[in-house]
Amino acid sequence: PGAHLPAATLVGKQSVVADPEAAAKRALAALEHIRRLCPFEILPGEPPAPSVANQDGVRKGVVKLGWSWENRFVLTFNNAAQLQSRLVEMMTIPGCVSSYCIVQEWVDFDFEMRLYFLPPGDLVP
Repeated sequence: PGAHLPAATLVGKQSVVADPEAAAKRALAALEHIRRLCPFEILPGEPPAPSVANQDGVRKGVVKLGWSWENRFVLTFNNAAQLQSRLVEMMTIPGCVSSYCIVQEWVDFDFEMRLYFLPPGDLVP
């Protein structure tokens, strides 16, 4: 509860292939449940956290593969129907062998910072 992380849940490929609509509904219900258990503290005058878009319930978020990097294999959704299609799209990418994808609530952000460490060639770990 004190971690203040965005709500996220795993969705299995089998559930997406069997019934994408039900998989999307379960994912959104899981995000709502997690958000109720672990709310973000919002002080007077602060915007809703972690996003304005989800202040009245989780509707917006991302679907991503666990090893996504540099925004590769990350798809946004804005409602349940779009989540359903994004789940199908993500789990049926040619060559995808992942058994699960991550569905995460949207987080408002101002910028994204990436830090790269380029070790010297003679570094011995």
